[in-house]
Amino acid sequence: MKKTFIAVTLIFISFWTWKLFQSDMGYLEQNLAQKIMLDIRYYCPDMDSAKIASGEEKCKTPITELPEEIAELISETSLGGVILFAENLQSVEQIIQLTTDLQQAAAISELQQPLFISVDQEGGRVVRLPRTLATSFTGNMSIGNTYKTDGTTLATQVGKAIGSELNVLGINVNHAPSVDVNVNPRNPVINVRSFSNDPKVVADLGIATVNGMQSQGVLATLKHFPGHGDTDIDSHHGLPIVHHDNETITNVDLYPFQQAIDKSDINMIMTAHIQYPKLDNSMVINKFGQKMMRPATISKAILTDLLRDKMGYKGLIITDALDMAGIADFFTPVEATLNTFEAGTDIAMMPMKIRTRSDIEGFKSLLKSLALRVNEESGIKNTIRESVLRVIKVKNKFIANSNLETPMEIKINQANQTLGNEKHQALEKQLAQRGLDSNIKNNKIVAALKNSKSIHIVAAKYRQAKALEQFINDKITTMPNKKVSALSIKAPKEQQLMNVIQSEVVIVAIDGMKSLVMVGGAEDHQQEHLDNNKTNILELLKLAKEKGKSTILVSMNLPIQNEAITQYADWVITTFDDSTYFDKSNKRYKSPALDALASILFEQI
Repeated sequence: MKKTFIAVTLIFISFWTWKLFQSDMGYLEQNLAQKIMLDIRYYCPDMDSAKIASGEEKCKTPITELPEEIAELISETSLGGVILFAENLQSVEQIIQLTTDLQQAAAISELQQPLFISVDQEGGRVVRLPRTLATSFTGNMSIGNTYKTDGTTLATQVGKAIGSELNVLGINVNHAPSVDVNVNPRNPVINVRSFSNDPKVVADLGIATVNGMQSQGVLATLKHFPGHGDTDIDSHHGLPIVHHDNETITNVDLYPFQQAIDKSDINMIMTAHIQYPKLDNSMVINKFGQKMMRPATISKAILTDLLRDKMGYKGLIITDALDMAGIADFFTPVEATLNTFEAGTDIAMMPMKIRTRSDIEGFKSLLKSLALRVNEESGIKNTIRESVLRVIKVKNKFIANSNLETPMEIKINQANQTLGNEKHQALEKQLAQRGLDSNIKNNKIVAALKNSKSIHIVAAKYRQAKALEQFINDKITTMPNKKVSALSIKAPKEQQLMNVIQSEVVIVAIDGMKSLVMVGGAEDHQQEHLDNNKTNILELLKLAKEKGKSTILVSMNLPIQNEAITQYADWVITTFDDSTYFDKSNKRYKSPALDALASILFEQI
């Protein structure tokens, strides 16, 4: 059976290679389309693309059913893949119907290659499946915090759970895990998305997650090469630069990638829109006619000479979204796509948006422009040919069977039995509990929690405060006469001060900076910096200590190193996750991290 599969694959590849070198430009366009992954998040067919691009109009109508013209685009161009966002994913039946329709459109294309259907389902802060539907977990740094006691066990189990839930929905690529080494605690885009600031821990847990995910038939993506862990700029907004020396680059940034290449079956690595002078300080002319240092995404020295030739990587290279400011601010879609193809990238993700009918024609024009440029530049033809062969090889390996013949009823039943099942929820709870970081600075705090009659909670958001209030009330059912109050940090200052004075224990939960990756991408709102008014937080904690209250400081981001704040806390706890939502079906808040926090506080774990 295996020999037959290999023979059929070789015949198809030989036929494709012959096609590529025919004079018909249409075949070249079809094969270039195999190297593109489009964003189909929203679609407003009759809107004006120019007005959307200028911000004069906004298209916010999500694609939850595949429009006929998008299906025709996939079939006509032999598009290689799509990326879905939270807005595209609403219910089991709807998601399966959408992914099935997408694959059916691809099946009748000229090349008849199945689609890569991808999402960012990292776990923790970055998830796309509805939290009421799937298992979200508490993220990579939470897993990293279990490494000393559990090794790679939880990483493997979480990878398997996420992979199985994506697979039953027809999603075959997950842009996870992040194996950036978070050596910069002020990193605005990575931070808790990293497993650790220790390269070995990151490598071990990254490999375990990949192995777990791919054991369920979902292609994992290591990101963001050559490493996004030491940046203070979010590449959604600008172009970061890393000034590491060669030794640091080798032993920190590249280490997890090299270990994964050597020790696992990694088939997809995502580039970072980031400058690394020690790896490539060559210049490129941007769309303004200015010279600038090449970002990794368009650097042949980084993607081909380093990643492929020196590090020995044989799989697919995919770009991070090309509409992010780190690339889009400096290059047109055609130039960005061509530059990254010349550098050695196999898949260009989101080189342009499909939002209107005119964008469909715009994408076809993009393909024609790329084909003309490739045809003119003989040096890139072999690169393109080898790249498409890699794409087809990985598709045959992972997604050759897209289950188009399986009845919808069977697929839906299987998904309902898999998503958010009891086993996955138990694993989510286990990770949330073991992934907390706790530092009791005053042992009297435990007794104070048990004996206090009043507890006041202050959190970054109202829903976080109310969720923690709910979970604490759940834990103290056997402790009568306790009063628990909760406010967000944005509540009136007088009310905050009054509640602190009237309470015996004060819990302050602070958050960190949000990146656009948490909500979608570069087209979304401006970056929201949630510093939670640290002046007010410090004032509340200081007042609480002056009044003799017991104090607990909770960070829902990285561990707090600021002694100016922690000196007023009897207990400092880090949850690494702040994800909280209200489940309308049972009228309760859900947050594995905050539930685990409440259990820690009242010694139930």
